[in-house]
This record gives sequence, structure tokens and C-alpha cells, in this order.
Amino acid sequence: MSFDVVNKGIYSVNHVSLDVDIYTVNTSNPGTLPENTKIGEVKNMFYPQFAALTSTLNQKITVDIDPIYAPGLVVTDAVFRLEISLDATYAAIFISLNTSIQTNWTAPI
Repeated sequence: MSFDVVNKGIYSVNHVSLDVDIYTVNTSNPGTLPENTKIGEVKNMFYPQFAALTSTLNQKITVDIDPIYAPGLVVTDAVFRLEISLDATYAAIFISLNTSIQTNWTAPI
């Protein structure tokens, strides 16, 4: 996956560390894609700096999906819970964010 960062601030965002755990909340076919199960993760992604007053485009993020659940993702709609942990520094302030969001997944088939 890729993403863009637009930093309109006068300070750089430094030492950005990102971890994400991906869980199913509910699925349209629990026999194929089980509910309440960790199916993937983003681990130890590190970005040294997002400079001040710049746009940083096409940054890469690697999402590791457990291969046992990949076939279920192709044919099963689901609701995912993303547990996100982000650490960074901005203007000499250490920021640590831990949050959880839900998102819908629509099977491509």
C-alpha cells in the first residue's frame, strides 16, 4: 500500500514508527473467514522524517496477511478492527498515539 503525507506545519515530523494489528469483527462467512481473529499486521514501519512545509508522496507501507486467511478475504465481506500504534516527535514533543478504528471490507468477488 502507499500513502501521502502533507505537513503544512513549520516543524518536521520525525522518527515516525507505526504498528497496526488487523482483526475481523464480523464476517459474512465465518466458516471461511473467522470472526474475532487477527488476520494481519503492519510491524515496525519506520519513517525518519516528514519535512516541514512539504508533501511527501507515495510512501510505502507493508501489510502482512496471514496466508491461511487470504482465500477468505477474496470471497467474504467483513468488518475489520485496526489497532493502531504510532509514535513520532514534532517540535521536540514526543507523541504516542494508540487507537482503534473499524472499517468495512468488501470482497472483490
